[in-house]
Amino acid sequence: MKLIQSYVANKYFVSTIKRQSSMTDQLYAMVWETMAWNWNPVTRQTEQILPIQESTSCKEGAFKQHFDVCMQLEETGEYKEDED
Repeated sequence: MKLIQSYVANKYFVSTIKRQSSMTDQLYAMVWETMAWNWNPVTRQTEQILPIQESTSCKEGAFKQHFDVCMQLEETGEYKEDED
């Protein structure tokens, strides 16, 4: 289930979805996952996937992680995971 998607600076496409966890100890748990791709505004297609794969178990956290990814891509063109 798609929660939110964003086009950032006409260069990136960011999507946050809810899906089943792939962790074997949480096989039936659902997680919110944010991923990003380079975006081609001419072809209106996603291109190379970016090395971003953030997930959380709560909807509020999903909105925060989506916004964080968008902000960092807009400001620096890359994403660095929080280290706390």
